Amino acid sequence: MKIKSFSFLVITIYCLSLVSCTKILHDFEFEDKDPRIAVQARFEADSTVHVLVTRSLDMFDRRGLVTISEASVSLYPENDDQGILFHSDSSGWYSLSPGSITEGVNYELRIEAGEYPPVSASFTVPEFPDIISIDTSHSYSTVSYGSVSMQIINFTFQFKDNPLTEDYYILSARSLNEQYTWDDFGNILDTIFVYSGVDLNSKSPYIEVARQQYWGYTTNNQNLTWYGQELYFSDRHFNGNDDVSIEVSYAASDDFYYYNNSSDDRQLDLYFASVDKNFYQYMLAKAEELASANNPLSEPVTPYSNVEEGFGLVYGKSVRKFQYQIKMDEVPAIK
Repeated sequence: MKIKSFSFLVITIYCLSLVSCTKILHDFEFEDKDPRIAVQARFEADSTVHVLVTRSLDMFDRRGLVTISEASVSLYPENDDQGILFHSDSSGWYSLSPGSITEGVNYELRIEAGEYPPVSASFTVPEFPDIISIDTSHSYSTVSYGSVSMQIINFTFQFKDNPLTEDYYILSARSLNEQYTWDDFGNILDTIFVYSGVDLNSKSPYIEVARQQYWGYTTNNQNLTWYGQELYFSDRHFNGNDDVSIEVSYAASDDFYYYNNSSDDRQLDLYFASVDKNFYQYMLAKAEELASANNPLSEPVTPYSNVEEGFGLVYGKSVRKFQYQIKMDEVPAIK
């Protein structure tokens, strides 16, 4: 009987200790920051430039995107005090006509809007490298699902890297395919052509990051084969080399048979781009964020921004498109 009384006393003391150590916070206040300007912009030569200007929101604001329609948006080339004024359509978007941007030039974007602190962002529209050659070759393989024969097209990009700058590159591709609409009797009513992103593969040691449409950016390359719609690399392994080779491959049969078995030729657009450091750092931060999303022990990842006194991403990009026609009669039939 004494033992039972002692046990009851211990349990009671333990329960009371839990209550006394618990502190209920009835009011928890976050620091309310003054709103600032947020900017999104990509600058390319020979393209219309669009700048989206919005305002930042605190964590309890659920209004969604709030645009700023009456801002002064100007672009200043390096060592030039004469700014280029953007046109506004009164919706938060500001634009410059094609031909306003020059590759190989540093710029500063400046924005002022009413009561908000003025913001600025420095960036470079990189000079596109000299392409030495783009070579192609074909191979065939049989994949496990359904014993389908695949036509593999291999591309080798050879180019010259600028030894005086830090350079960052992107390889990507998309295909132009037919899509049909049918009536209830199986007759084709209409045919439209649509672009779809395609996945490139590469074993190049230069590739550092890949972006796939389903899981986003990744830097975790376990099997030394990069796979995605966009492949990223910098010149840190070959800076100044005048004969850089990057090999990628594309499984033509897989993409084309997904749409139809037509014997018509197909168009594949290959894109080779040079981007400035701002976008590359943003992309690395996104890859780190995605890698730590489901890890409770990971450190918080700070979103990348190059907008002074504000938020957002402003960067330059130079890109070239190379078209490649794939002969469908060269693609092996499905076995």
